[in-house]
Amino acid sequence: MFKFVNNIKMDLPVSVIIFVLCCGMLIYGQDNGLEIDFQRILEDVESRTIEQIQVDSSSPDTFQVMCRVNSVNQLFKITTLKVQYKTSANAQDFTDLAIMQNIDFTNADTHQKPVLASGADSGWTVEGSFDTTSSNGRDSTLGVSRLVSSITCINAVEYRCNLSYTMPGPNYNTATGIKSKELDIQVLPTTIARQVYNMSSLSGLLQVSLFDTIEPFYVGQTVKMECSANIGSYNGTARIRWLKSNFVPGSPLAPYYSPDAVLGDPQSTGNCVYQQTDSLTYTMTAQDAARTAENILHFQCYVYIPSINWETPEHQRENFKFIVYSRGKTTHDDTNVFEKESSSTGTVTGGVVGGVVGGVVVVAVVVVAVLIITRSYQFPCMQTSDNAKNTKIQANPVFETKAASPYEHLTTGEQTEYTEIGLAVPTTKPLLMSVFTPEKMPLIQSWEFILQ
Repeated sequence: MFKFVNNIKMDLPVSVIIFVLCCGMLIYGQDNGLEIDFQRILEDVESRTIEQIQVDSSSPDTFQVMCRVNSVNQLFKITTLKVQYKTSANAQDFTDLAIMQNIDFTNADTHQKPVLASGADSGWTVEGSFDTTSSNGRDSTLGVSRLVSSITCINAVEYRCNLSYTMPGPNYNTATGIKSKELDIQVLPTTIARQVYNMSSLSGLLQVSLFDTIEPFYVGQTVKMECSANIGSYNGTARIRWLKSNFVPGSPLAPYYSPDAVLGDPQSTGNCVYQQTDSLTYTMTAQDAARTAENILHFQCYVYIPSINWETPEHQRENFKFIVYSRGKTTHDDTNVFEKESSSTGTVTGGVVGGVVGGVVVVAVVVVAVLIITRSYQFPCMQTSDNAKNTKIQANPVFETKAASPYEHLTTGEQTEYTEIGLAVPTTKPLLMSVFTPEKMPLIQSWEFILQ
């Protein structure tokens, strides 16, 4: 403005110079009482004026840009009121977002009514009203709003209120008021995805199917847990943290730090939002296998932002719950669980069946040997008298025709030397078994029997 004044020839009348200065201020004045506010309207209808908005994808709140004209000086009549914005941070011009006009009263759809500008993003909703109680419409407002959850870094641009109005008479000059403000947006982290890998597999890193509880894992096996988190726009300060269950049932999860943790670099996904992955490895212990059903091995990952003291809500965190088993020898392979259990069951069943069969065979051998010995040799306690034999034969007469024995030509003593078990061999060793011969052979001899 001063440069403009310096260019004016000094031989002009002073009144002309003053007129130019006044008109310049009226037309191009930037701070004539027009106001622009950023507000966050909470779910309970409470509103807060903000300079920066933290975007939460789960928030039910509403973000609002509002223009107010009640503090404008020398306002006689509102002509048009507009909400404008830059389509990008580097854009030179502003684009209309919402309009309210007080010129064409024949257009009933737009006269003294707030409307979205043609081509405006459908995510915006127009706000405001025209003040009809005051002759100059001083209490008129115009704004736009949208859900906080729908805001992205694309919306982090400059917004402007543009007012055209008429000043009081007698001249009724036209004036313009402009007030702009730049919105700072920080997008909070959103989703977290998990992956689990069995590092003890013979086939290498084996991805494991994910369920509420992950099994089976055995003592000595190593697992790799991976959390891939959307960290919003906090690519320089966000941290991925881990928690682990204690061995005491009922205890809360405790911070867990692993020297093997691998934190990846933030990767841009567009619109100033970043993705980051953190992973750690853990080897199952005997203590993990001894845990109860109420206190299984449990890991949890979440995002923490120290600069604003924010952390992922509990219901959005990812959990890793393992059931760990003990066994004599840990096999590091990727054999199907059913095959492992079937193999173990078959081995146990085979051992049991083999043991039973072996026992039955031994018992049968013993019984057969006893029967053979008792039938081949008569002990005194088992002898019956000739009368008893005759009586039994007469009571139950059975007539059999038997072939002549090839040993009938031998004496009774000689016949006893041949048995069904084997050949009796005379010995000079100490007496091992005494065999009582029939009464007709009162002699006692020592024998050692070789059972075939």
